[in-house]
Amino acid sequence: MMDRRHLLGLVGAAALPQAALAQGAFPARPVTLVVAFPPGASTDITARRIAPRATVALGQTMVVENRTGAAGNLAAGYVARAPADGYTLLHTNYVSLLIAKAANTRLDFDPFEAFVPVAQIGPNVNMLVVRPDLPVRTLPELVALAKRDPDKLTMGTIGIGSAYHMGLEWLNLAFGMRITHVPYRGAAEAVNDLLGGRIDMMFSSLTLAKPHLEANRMRAIAMTNLERAPMFPDMPTIAEQGVPGFDLMTQTAIFAPAGTPGAAVAKVNDAINAALADGQVKAQLESDGVILTPMTPAAFAQQLQGQLATIREVFARTGIRLE
Repeated sequence: MMDRRHLLGLVGAAALPQAALAQGAFPARPVTLVVAFPPGASTDITARRIAPRATVALGQTMVVENRTGAAGNLAAGYVARAPADGYTLLHTNYVSLLIAKAANTRLDFDPFEAFVPVAQIGPNVNMLVVRPDLPVRTLPELVALAKRDPDKLTMGTIGIGSAYHMGLEWLNLAFGMRITHVPYRGAAEAVNDLLGGRIDMMFSSLTLAKPHLEANRMRAIAMTNLERAPMFPDMPTIAEQGVPGFDLMTQTAIFAPAGTPGAAVAKVNDAINAALADGQVKAQLESDGVILTPMTPAAFAQQLQGQLATIREVFARTGIRLE
């Protein structure tokens, strides 16, 4: 298992030129950004907003490629096995990697040791949404309905072991209710079934939910971030309504295979941060509900350690099981 010094050591090397790149400047060809969720998912939308501006900064095309399944772990496994040369990167909601580590999920790669952190994009504004004809407008009303008829209500998520799956089990335990889990390969598929009335609710990023909320095709009843969102100041959080500390912490970021030369990591970090600073890209992402928090690879590594500790504490305190 990677300790903090090991992880920071890998990231600290990102600022140093390495012999592996001595034969030619990086990048000398297109860089592939592997997105862990399907087209139309918030992670995919974020990647496609960033890639064109990052392409300019890199001087080579940043290609977006979707590889979906297993709550993002299929793409993660693919990138973990890719050559550590900076040309294959993972763009994911990295909380799924932290959950896999905390839950000791059986994977063919270690969620921490397989990667080196490259760049953080930031957390998403998330909410609990329901189909518009479900007779609830608040979280207490939803809890009451779920308790009256256990196992009848259904919640779609982006897969077993995802942050949204953890959120559902956390709610079930906190309120002593049973809402049935319905896993999907990605959020866009769950949204389609919610709009079609085939599931009752889901956790969603503002990126995906916004057009449907505006068209009254779904209803938001609670924020799932720890603090209220500036664009929804009157909507209470789940943490305010009986589940102290509730925070899904869904955050998007970019990783490279462990052993990727530090100069390549630094070059990609610079390119991504340049994209996030671009006025048009920044405005688009903030409108999507992404709270931009660019940082260096070393600072990102420290944050990962803190968030892993938080998720482990949630598992220990609640007894959540993701099966």
